[in-house]
Amino acid sequence: QRAKGKGLNELSIGFTTLPVVTVFTERPFNIAVERDDQLGLCRIREAMGIAAEKGLKEGLALVSVNSEALQGLSEEEVVKRLRDAQLPVRLVFIDMPEKATGPPAASAPPELS
Repeated sequence: QRAKGKGLNELSIGFTTLPVVTVFTERPFNIAVERDDQLGLCRIREAMGIAAEKGLKEGLALVSVNSEALQGLSEEEVVKRLRDAQLPVRLVFIDMPEKATGPPAASAPPELS
C-alpha cells in the first residue's frame, strides 16, 4: 500500500538461488562437464561418487575454480583448469534452468470495463 501511495503502480520481485560451493581435498572429483553455449559456461553432465555425496547434480553450471571465473572458456579449457587446480580446490556452481531465458516480456495492463 505504501508503494501505491508513492505512485508505484507495479512491483516486480526476482528470486535467485544461492551458489553451491564445494571443496575437494583429493582427486578424482567424479564430475563430467559439458559446454552450454547459451550460458557460456560448462554444466555438470554427470556427478558420481564423492561429487554426488557432496550434493552436486546434473545441470549445475560451474562458474569458478579456486576463485578463477570460467565464463567464456571452452569445455577443454575448463577441464584443464579442473585437472591442474591446486588442492584443496574450491568449485562454485549455480543452479540455472535448463533453457535460460531472459526476463518475461512486459504485458499490457488488464482492461477494466
